[in-house]
Amino acid sequence: PLLQVGPSYLALEILTTDVADLSGLTIFAAGMLLLAILRGTFVVALFLFYERIAGSARMAAIGCLVYMGCSTFVLFEAMFSYESLGLVLCALIFAIEAASKDFAGQQRLKVVGLIVLLLAALAVTHHLSAAYAAIYLGAVAVLEILRRGSSTRSDARFAAFTATVAIVLPIVWMEARGTHITNYLGPVIEE
Repeated sequence: PLLQVGPSYLALEILTTDVADLSGLTIFAAGMLLLAILRGTFVVALFLFYERIAGSARMAAIGCLVYMGCSTFVLFEAMFSYESLGLVLCALIFAIEAASKDFAGQQRLKVVGLIVLLLAALAVTHHLSAAYAAIYLGAVAVLEILRRGSSTRSDARFAAFTATVAIVLPIVWMEARGTHITNYLGPVIEE
């Protein structure tokens, strides 16, 4: 019955079991510890993303406080469910992509590799967060391509590559697993 839930739930369950095995905690305590780590990572990634976008640590802190005041942060994102890991991966991708503008050459290639690894993990973990990442990275690619200047060509190639990977990986994963997002979200959107 657990395998019918899907691999995204299994990823969170496997992580929890590993934490319990390594620490000697009960499954419940390990799950709570994992959720606390994920939530902390999410807030840090969100802060770094906001800071890079706004250019101000103060504005990033205000943005994080506003987000943490939402009911979804308190209730929905605190649940032990498959999107708990997916949202963190998505926020990490956004923060790393925003910070990647500061890197060039070999460091930029390492950042691309890290983003590709996170996109692969996101594609396997949570398809809706993977769609958010694809939309965001696609919008960044379009904006970089439309931007003028000779120094932005490498930025445009980087953005186009990450957007392509963000679109292709979830599609490949859904085809391999035989689960399509239209089967999941189609009836919800139609109604």
